This record gives sequence, structure tokens and C-alpha cells, in this order.
Amino acid sequence: MGKPEHPPKLKSQPKLSRAATVYRPLAVIVLLLLVLAAAAMDPFVPSLQAAWLGPVLSLLAVAATMAVAVRYGKPELASWADRRDAAILALLLVGFFFVLHIVLRFCVPLSLHHLAGPQPATQIETVRVHEQSYRGCRSGVLLPGDGFLLHRRVCSVPKVTLEALRDSGRIELRGKRSYFGMQVEDYAVAPPAAR
Repeated sequence: MGKPEHPPKLKSQPKLSRAATVYRPLAVIVLLLLVLAAAAMDPFVPSLQAAWLGPVLSLLAVAATMAVAVRYGKPELASWADRRDAAILALLLVGFFFVLHIVLRFCVPLSLHHLAGPQPATQIETVRVHEQSYRGCRSGVLLPGDGFLLHRRVCSVPKVTLEALRDSGRIELRGKRSYFGMQVEDYAVAPPAAR
């Protein structure tokens, strides 16, 4: 009887580096989220009735970030390279959270608005005028309820209109409204409230 034949040895796959398995996919995800955020910068004012969406979307962003951290986290920090990788991952996770939060805050309410079948409408809101850059809104007006969880503002308002809005304190928004908010097509200075 001859020698038993051994199956041919398979070449072992080269081990992928941590950069290839973690950092590059996260960087691609962050870039895609930035593209979505830029696409969602529609002039949309969320309604106060749908303010509950803000905390829900923030919790969703936290949960997604924690899931990514658990999936790609590396518990042992034995060497300097491990500590460096952990620090880079922590920075990427913070960036991932903020970008995801912004994308969710803009895209989800706007998508729900379009699905809800918005109707043409006009509404008058009180405003506070901000001429300097205020959280990404240059020369804009802030509506009641504006904050980290609810983005209620109209940005890039001409200087002449800002002065008139400062005097009247009210803006008339025209566009399409649903339960989730109003997609602003046009705006004008509303007369001051009767005293």
C-alpha cells in the first residue's frame, strides 16, 4: 500500500489589520452619513406636537453607537498600540454618534412628513433673531422649542428681513404642513401681535 495522500494545503488568508477591519468601514459609514445629512438640509420646521421624536432619535443614535462600540471594541489594552487603537476608536465613535444624531434628526422627521401626506398651509410663529452663526445657522431666526433635540429655525434670512422680524417678532411660514412639521417654501414678516 502506498503512502496516504494528504489534501493539498490551502494558503492561509492574510490577517487583515485593525485599520482594514474597523477604521475604514467606520470612516465609510461616517462619510455616507454626512452625505445624507447634507441632502436633508431642507428648509423644514418640525412641529411641537412631534417633539417626542427628538428624544427617541437621540436614544436610537446612542443605541447604534453602543452596538458599534460592542462590535468593534477591544477590551485588552496591553500595549501602546492597543491603547492608541482604543483612543482612535473612541474618537471615531464620538464622531459617529454626532453625525448619526444629526442625520436622524433631519432625515427621519422629513421622511415621516412626506409619508404623512402634507397639505398646503400657512402658520405664524414668534421668533428670536440671531445674526451671528448660531449652531450652524447663519443670520437666522429661532422658533419656540428650538434646541439640541428639536431643530426649529429658519436660516440664511436676508439682513433687511431680519431687521423687520426683530421689530415684529413674528414670521409667517408658507409651505406644506403635516403632523410632523412644515416644509417651508416661503416666509414673510408677520404683523406684530395685537396688544
